Amino acid sequence: MATTMAAGSSADPKNKHTQTPFMALLRERAALAAAWLHAASAGPSAAAAAGDASSASPRHGASGFYSKPLRPPTGWSGADAGSTAMLVTALLRYSAFANDHASGAEALRQADWLLNAQDNDGGLPMGELTPLSPLPIPIQLPGMPAPQPPDPRVGARGVWSTSLAIQALLAANDRTHAAKYLEGAAKAGRWLVRHLNTPARQWTRGTEHMNASPAYYTEVCAALLALFQRTQLGGLREAATLVLDTLADQRMPEGGFRNWGADPRDTAASHHVALTISGFDACGRALGGSAGERYTRIAAECAVSLAADQACFGRLSGGYDEFIEPATDFFCPSGAARMSRVWLGYWQRNRDMYFLNAAAQAAADTVAAQEMSAIDADCNGALPGSQPITGPHARMRYPTDATAEFVLMAIEMHEALTRLLEAGPCDW
Repeated sequence: MATTMAAGSSADPKNKHTQTPFMALLRERAALAAAWLHAASAGPSAAAAAGDASSASPRHGASGFYSKPLRPPTGWSGADAGSTAMLVTALLRYSAFANDHASGAEALRQADWLLNAQDNDGGLPMGELTPLSPLPIPIQLPGMPAPQPPDPRVGARGVWSTSLAIQALLAANDRTHAAKYLEGAAKAGRWLVRHLNTPARQWTRGTEHMNASPAYYTEVCAALLALFQRTQLGGLREAATLVLDTLADQRMPEGGFRNWGADPRDTAASHHVALTISGFDACGRALGGSAGERYTRIAAECAVSLAADQACFGRLSGGYDEFIEPATDFFCPSGAARMSRVWLGYWQRNRDMYFLNAAAQAAADTVAAQEMSAIDADCNGALPGSQPITGPHARMRYPTDATAEFVLMAIEMHEALTRLLEAGPCDW
């Protein structure tokens, strides 16, 4: 995939500040990851990839993951609404960062697919939908009606995939100002509110794990609050705070959460731990004042504990228990990528270099985990679910959402370091 060099890069003669080797590496690796996301996207024809804005939206969403052992012979799993939403968010951000119009066009095509996959009630399917490629062309027999393509909306609706779609559609609305994206996000938000089990103060239907809200559903609340800030729709803020209070009440005396992850009986992957923290932080800042203070405090305490753990052991563990202690010896690249973004946020707000160092270390570890030398070239540029790939989180997979997380991390780290160089360290 050809990309356009962004203004302000080290090759730009108008750039007054030297780009460090690490910044150059982040830019290079972000481009490779974005190219892999294009491969995970099932939709565009060659003409569309070249920038034909008149192309129709893709027939399929993005593949949920790549794995030759699990999905021979192509390696690509079926379309997944949550992964498609993450791809939309990442490619829109990359398009602006690298001035890459093809990524922006592909992201909007996939955002249109999300609208098509959304049911009339507003929910998005959870899990894998249809195989990506190649689908057999149905045969039309003489005298019989034309066969219909598979309905991308078939399948149970999911809380997690619907919340990710809200974030993606809001990003698409930011880019285009098209009302359809904001309307789709609003429908998804109303679906989440309607499916909240109010007496239990959590989602118990449409949940991907154990029919209850895991701690990382703080990110679902963050999506509702982001939508509320745009639309002021009734019920969004109330639903989010109800679930946030429930999740905050489930915090263990040891500082962590027994239900960090998908299954409280298993060790939580650091990906889920990081999502929990980032969700609490985003919600606390969105609510502001005393209403959000409890959530920002929980996020900060957990983030500091993980930073100390990383400093002690050299890198984040792949999983944590309720004591916020390492509970496994594998590495979860997507968890490190998300925590890098969280720590960057703390550094940008309070100028504490401790958080910048933590963020940079996590980013470097994630870059090192990016697949670059696989025998299967289709893996190159992607982020594995676990390192080694036989680890328990997304075992034997290269998840699309993990690679999207990598793109966002690389961009945010590059932009933060650029601002640091422009201002000079003494100004921070």
